[in-house]
Amino acid sequence: MSFWQEFKKPIIGLSPMDGISDMAFREITKKYSKLDIIFTEFESVDALLHAPVGTLWKLIYSNAQNPIIAQFFGIEPELFKFAAYMAIELGFDGVDVNMGCPSKNVAQRGAGAGLIKNPILAREILENVKQGVYASLNGEDLQLPEQMRQKLDLTKNYLQENGVNIVKKLNAGFSLKTRIGYSEEELESFLPQLISIDPNAVSIHGRTYKQMYSGNADWEAIARASELIKSHDDKITVLGNGDIKNREQAQEYCSKYNVDGVLIGRGFLGRPWALGSLTPNIKETFGVMLEHAKEHEKYSPGKILPLRKHLAWYISGIEGASELRSQLVRVENITEIEKILGQYLDKVEYSK
Repeated sequence: MSFWQEFKKPIIGLSPMDGISDMAFREITKKYSKLDIIFTEFESVDALLHAPVGTLWKLIYSNAQNPIIAQFFGIEPELFKFAAYMAIELGFDGVDVNMGCPSKNVAQRGAGAGLIKNPILAREILENVKQGVYASLNGEDLQLPEQMRQKLDLTKNYLQENGVNIVKKLNAGFSLKTRIGYSEEELESFLPQLISIDPNAVSIHGRTYKQMYSGNADWEAIARASELIKSHDDKITVLGNGDIKNREQAQEYCSKYNVDGVLIGRGFLGRPWALGSLTPNIKETFGVMLEHAKEHEKYSPGKILPLRKHLAWYISGIEGASELRSQLVRVENITEIEKILGQYLDKVEYSK
């Protein structure tokens, strides 16, 4: 039995978001929303082989983030086998295949949501992931390409040097995340192929590839997907994804649409406390922003650019947000962030 079947339901987790759900974002969101499960932002299986040798930064995590799933994308089945093996060796609780990313650079080369149009390849990828997971759990040596072996060793060393207790999870599982269709809802045309491999969990985003993130998520389609999956094997965990804003809505949708849990992505942008007990005022919001910024600096020293969008999300809707945003998107370090936020608070206090 995989760990997916051991959760108390409903399961509430952080959805993988490329360029967003990095180490710092995961850390701060887990802390304030007490999530059951976290996914990394996706890593390219091609990059595992072809990128320069170094630490795999998308696959670092902390002890606090467990249980955590490593997500991968690509189109080469054997590379997925190696990626799955590496993830289990690094102590991840499971491996997830991205079959839903709507980025044109990803989908138009057949990866991400592009796999919806190629269920035979998608099935082969899942078979290889399954093999990679169980090869690691059974103590087999897959004879990784040397570049991959070096990256695995470097990443393992980094995690251990930073206090991560790497333990191979004997109940590790494999899963996939996809959408309800490509141009239109077409669950019957591709989903049966995927679940025939008996994944431990399936996450369904309630939009098509064509929709990207526009319109409303179709939770009726998610319910149909759940019924289809459960009719094949009721032990498969089904998670719905799309437009969830808070814990009450998450619990309501799990019951209403017959899913075992939900994944939340954009609902956490600028609101890492969305499912927690904190309802922050402006000063407390700024405190979480600075905490997030310091986490980012800890794991990505000197690389402030990816943080700027998060700073902008935190201040959405507050008085004077436009002027404040124009300053925050140009910051170069934490000292500047502290100064800008302090000046804003002084101005607000003075105006009272």
